[in-house]
Amino acid sequence: MESWKFNLKEKFILMMLAIAGVFILCGIFCFITISKAAHLNKTLRSSDQLLISFLQQRRNEKDFLQREIKSLKYFESKQSKYLVSFKRNSDSIHRLHRYLHGQQDLIGSEATNWLKSAKLHFSSYDSAFNEIVAKYNERGLLKTGLEGQLMSAFRKVDEEVARNDKNASIQISLLTLKQAETDYLLWHDELFVKRFNETIRQIAVSIPAKSAPSRLEELLFQYQKDFNRLVAKDREIGLSENEGLMGTMRTAIHQADQLVSQTSRSIERNIRAEEDKNKLMLSIILAAGFVMVILIGGYMLNNLLDTLGGDPSLVVQLSGHIAEGRLDLVDSGASSQRKTGAVRSMYDMVAKLKDVMLSIHESSQQMAQSAQQLSSTTEQLSNGANEQAAALEEVSASMEQMVANIQHNTEHAEETQRMALKASQSIKEVGEAMEKSLEDVTIITEKIEVINEIAFQTNLLALNAAVEAANAGEKGKGFGIVAAEVKKLAEKSKLAAAEIDSLSAETSKTTEMSNTQLQDLIPEINSTNCLVQEIATASREQNIGAEQVNTSLQQLNSVTQWNASAAAELASSIEELSSQALRLKESIDYFKF
Repeated sequence: MESWKFNLKEKFILMMLAIAGVFILCGIFCFITISKAAHLNKTLRSSDQLLISFLQQRRNEKDFLQREIKSLKYFESKQSKYLVSFKRNSDSIHRLHRYLHGQQDLIGSEATNWLKSAKLHFSSYDSAFNEIVAKYNERGLLKTGLEGQLMSAFRKVDEEVARNDKNASIQISLLTLKQAETDYLLWHDELFVKRFNETIRQIAVSIPAKSAPSRLEELLFQYQKDFNRLVAKDREIGLSENEGLMGTMRTAIHQADQLVSQTSRSIERNIRAEEDKNKLMLSIILAAGFVMVILIGGYMLNNLLDTLGGDPSLVVQLSGHIAEGRLDLVDSGASSQRKTGAVRSMYDMVAKLKDVMLSIHESSQQMAQSAQQLSSTTEQLSNGANEQAAALEEVSASMEQMVANIQHNTEHAEETQRMALKASQSIKEVGEAMEKSLEDVTIITEKIEVINEIAFQTNLLALNAAVEAANAGEKGKGFGIVAAEVKKLAEKSKLAAAEIDSLSAETSKTTEMSNTQLQDLIPEINSTNCLVQEIATASREQNIGAEQVNTSLQQLNSVTQWNASAAAELASSIEELSSQALRLKESIDYFKF
């Protein structure tokens, strides 16, 4: 489903395409509707034009019948603008008939049937009018056509009567005949036709009978024949509006007018209804398009707001607060009201960021506190290491002094050995005081045992000092205790050595006094010599052990000094760590939460 998700730009493009599609569809339908409306208007105009053409045709017809058939100029030239207009209108009417007949889906079946009937009646009207025109052209006026022939025939009769017959009755009848002709030409009444024919018979009866018809009779019969031909032509045309071709034309045009009027009204109704339907459809389509645009816009706006999770100004406000580090201004409680969108993500981000920042803030504070504690502890450790180094230097100096004392004791022991040997050689001279010397030697032996015990304890303390040197990195206080004990033992050794010296001097005096007694003590003196040798050997061994302890103390001193240097470096690193913790705290303090 991830492939069907679109980003904001693609959604905006889709929305614009959808709106453009709606506008294009509305535009197409509007174009079709406008084209159809134009077609409907054209059809309506054609219907109105057909009615106007009919009225114009009747006007041309009336103008021709009322003006041209009474104008000698027309009969002489046979040219009439009314006939030209009539022909043009006739062609226009036939063209409009054909066009409207092709619009059956618009004008309806009823109007189409009326239109067909109107076309038939108009064809009858057009044909009747053209025949009337032809008949009038044949009939003529005054000197033209049948009327011209009639006038010529009467003139011949009149001339014949005036030349050959002076009979008054014939002249009166001829005037009556002319009066009947004139009345007929004026009124086109059958009564005058009867009077004309009756007058002809009367004139014929009044002419004397002869073996052959006279010239007057022939001219009268020709005159009558021409008159009857003219009357016959008028009868074909129609002596009244409802007779002959005139009646046929009037009937046809009246029916055509009625049908055209009905057709025009029906077409207008149908077209108006179609226009109303098109307007309704156009309004519906436009309303639907407008609603679709609103729905699409609303959907996209809602989708955009869902994507953002709120108004864009809220996003800008939240972004500004976050950029300023003002996490405390963000209402984290409102995030539960937003289910989706960037605002919800920003609220979640702010919540996570606040947790992270609080954790980092607490950690930085703890780090700073720990750095301070570690700095204090390191400082104490450095001070302790320095003090320990100083104490070790003192212990080392004491050990050097003790080594020197032990060396002195060794030298004294060797000197005592030499003195014992000398005493053994001079035993004879101090024999008398041997008993006293024996006592002194016993005391010396006790003292020597004390010195031996001191040497042994010093050896043990040296071993303890070596162990303490190995553990100097963790516990440095033991060195002070060992050094104190070694110092005490050294003092005891010194006192013992002093007492031995004093006793030896006293023994020497006593030996001089008791030379004789020493002779008996030679074995004991030899034993004492051996013991003094053993003391010298133990002193040498003690000297070697003390030197080893001194070397170990020197190494321990170097290690302690290195520890002090390392503690100083650690203190410097801790100070740098503390400054970094402070900078981290200052950076975290940019955020307000």
